[in-house]
Amino acid sequence: MTGARSTRRRSRPVTNFSFNPTVCIVHAMRIRYDIAVPRPSSHVADVAVTVSEVRAASVDLAMAAWSPGSYLIRDYARHVMDVTAGGARIDKVDKQTWRVEVGDAGEVTVRYRVYAHELTVRTNHIDATHAFLHGPATFLYCPDAMGAVDGPIEVHVSPPAGWRVHTGLAGGPVRFAAADVDELLDCPIHMSAADPIAFEAAGAPAELVLWGEPRRGVATIDDLVADLSRVMAAHAERFGGVPYDRYLFLLMLSPGGYGGLEHRNSSANLNTPFALETRDGYEALLELLSHEYFHVWNGKRIRPAALGPFDYSREAYTRALWVQEGITSYYDRHTLCAAGVQAPERYLKKLAEEWGKLQRVPGRRRQSLEQASFDAWIKLYKPDESTVNTTVSYYLKGGLVALCLDAAIRDATGGARTLADAVRRLWERYGRAPRGYADADVQAEFEAAVGAPLAEPFDRWIRGTEDPDLAAALAAAGLELRASFDPEPAAGGPPAWLGVALKSDAAVTAVLDGGPAAAAGVAAGDELVAIDGYRVRSDADVRARLAPARPGDRVRLAAFRRDQLVDLAVELGAAPPNRFEIASVATPTEAQRERFRAWLGQPLPADGVRAAATIAGWC
Repeated sequence: MTGARSTRRRSRPVTNFSFNPTVCIVHAMRIRYDIAVPRPSSHVADVAVTVSEVRAASVDLAMAAWSPGSYLIRDYARHVMDVTAGGARIDKVDKQTWRVEVGDAGEVTVRYRVYAHELTVRTNHIDATHAFLHGPATFLYCPDAMGAVDGPIEVHVSPPAGWRVHTGLAGGPVRFAAADVDELLDCPIHMSAADPIAFEAAGAPAELVLWGEPRRGVATIDDLVADLSRVMAAHAERFGGVPYDRYLFLLMLSPGGYGGLEHRNSSANLNTPFALETRDGYEALLELLSHEYFHVWNGKRIRPAALGPFDYSREAYTRALWVQEGITSYYDRHTLCAAGVQAPERYLKKLAEEWGKLQRVPGRRRQSLEQASFDAWIKLYKPDESTVNTTVSYYLKGGLVALCLDAAIRDATGGARTLADAVRRLWERYGRAPRGYADADVQAEFEAAVGAPLAEPFDRWIRGTEDPDLAAALAAAGLELRASFDPEPAAGGPPAWLGVALKSDAAVTAVLDGGPAAAAGVAAGDELVAIDGYRVRSDADVRARLAPARPGDRVRLAAFRRDQLVDLAVELGAAPPNRFEIASVATPTEAQRERFRAWLGQPLPADGVRAAATIAGWC
């Protein structure tokens, strides 16, 4: 496409100087990395970084403390070992920075090893079958070289015999280059014996690299590539084309694995090898890949000002992670439906499930989306027993707010504008530039894009703690949102409950604020052993003992707390609904049918839709 291809940032000379006169603020410095994995079974990568044309007595090299896209201080330096510099003096000046003597030579080579045996998309993993190297966890970089490199940063990789190297970095097959430190850390490197699956999507070449053996079922890898191509094309059409020359999906398959991390022209993804066996698993995999791909625009290029250029040594605070992740969480699955690879009923079933999950989070009444974004560093990635009562996910609520904001925009403009128009404005004004937007400007930018005031939804749903109005959004499309109980109470009315979350062995993991158990003094960590004198061994036993009870009944709980037996009297309360259904209205109007089609890209089925989800978790 014209005018949308990315251009690599040019190196630029340094115009200021470090506070430490012995350390170089690099002036047109050259950097080269050599990476080898001589014994994959040892889970160790050998790395050498050569820094030349240094014009100071020493140079600082640091390991990133965090990774863009994942907002937690991870202290990657904890896996660095055996740092040497061929006899030159090295002093460690803080937890993640080494100061290396250069002297008059103007060049130094630092060798180190990185332990790599944590299989996530945010860490390194090496074993006898592959090596996944995440940039922030692999490269000692020079903080003073940010944007000040003479020519590209070179990366030379020596893979084990028979292995190939896959990365978003330019070059190949084993010699690559990064324009600057940000690009170096943004491009993961994968090595294995796998050949890439090449295809074209959205008018540009793409590759899928698999590690692990997918089990066949309702879909094949060929189906995945075909459906993924349609999803990529739908995303690209929303923005008028793609901003990269080629795109790489790294997909690692391991039982129990799940996660994804976005990069400018690639993504690292982790999923189960059983994903293709069922329709639910297959669509969940597509949704994951769709999510990370949408970040090509929203996240990697459209970004808050706080998120780039990066300071990898400390937190970067923004109140707009709901824009990056919430809006992306809306469009990841929405685009599956709009691209025709997911039926509307299945989309609505997942929507009902997400709504039910949000209703089970008391913390949504305490923390706004903006607050959740700002506190991601101390909340989202550090869950504990109080999390459900004190926080809300900007992924979960953010996605639902994005849907309802889309509906509110359609309502306010008679269908002439949608949320996509607002996101496109961010792309044109910030993503293409590239420059970051101010958190406080998001509402104004959205309003300018759609030509309608949006203060009410921003005040209520984003800056405030109200639930988004999903019922109204669905009603405009001829759908009803219903809440009930599963199983249906035999005597009618709501069933009784304690208001706790339990492990399978009946140990309490969380106590719901304002619930019966909280009022009775039940605490997280209590091990329930009996109800009304009868032993319980599991969460299923607890549910069975409570099934005949009614709200207002009193029961006695016996529990071990720090190995002491405690006896607690609990007055049971009325459980909230745990089953949520989205169904067509009896006689949808033509306007509702048109809204449905415009929203999901498919017509409302003639016989209507009915989708339901039961939410487990609280007892």
